Amino acid sequence: MAISVDPMVSPRIIIIPETDGNNIAVQNLVNQIREWEHELLNLGYDKLLSASGKEELGGSTLVGITAKLENAKLKFEGRESPTLCNVSGGNLVAVDSSGNVIFPIEPSDNVTVQLAQSSSATLIQSSDIGAIKAKTDNLPNNPANETTLLRALGLSQENICIDNFVFDSKNNLTSSRIRIYDSPSNVGTVNGIISTYYVNTVYQNGKISQYEVKAG
Repeated sequence: MAISVDPMVSPRIIIIPETDGNNIAVQNLVNQIREWEHELLNLGYDKLLSASGKEELGGSTLVGITAKLENAKLKFEGRESPTLCNVSGGNLVAVDSSGNVIFPIEPSDNVTVQLAQSSSATLIQSSDIGAIKAKTDNLPNNPANETTLLRALGLSQENICIDNFVFDSKNNLTSSRIRIYDSPSNVGTVNGIISTYYVNTVYQNGKISQYEVKAG
């Protein structure tokens, strides 16, 4: 089932229906939004997003995709019981009607969204990932180094859960929690937590003036 859009509010709300499951890739989101924008009834509305990336860098490395929602937010349809939903495969950011940065996720009932932002500027094709894995699988095992590596991977947005969102009166995200896990199966649970970080954001005149990430 395709996304639905409420174009009459500000920011506009892009809704992922429950029937589409709990995960959406940024490229899939871009494709669905483009289809909505091209429908005859929607041609009169301002564009919902700008997208960049996926350019070839040589070999099989691509620039990572970034989707910027234009005066819009993404919302997973509410659930009857607590559910973890994921946005992955690229970066998702948003701005309001004045161009100020806002949090791209609109809260919904019983839904926690894991926003897997990427700090890397590139994507590596699966064939290269296999080659890298073949070279690293037989490295000597050192538990201390393994924990450090997992923490570094978490800070680059691998196997993390971002939750405990707090918003101010203008719906700006002011704080959240980041937990890094040792495996995908533990993400969002109390098991296998490597590190916990707390994010605080300060705004002045509607714009971010300070952004902190502290270990907890």
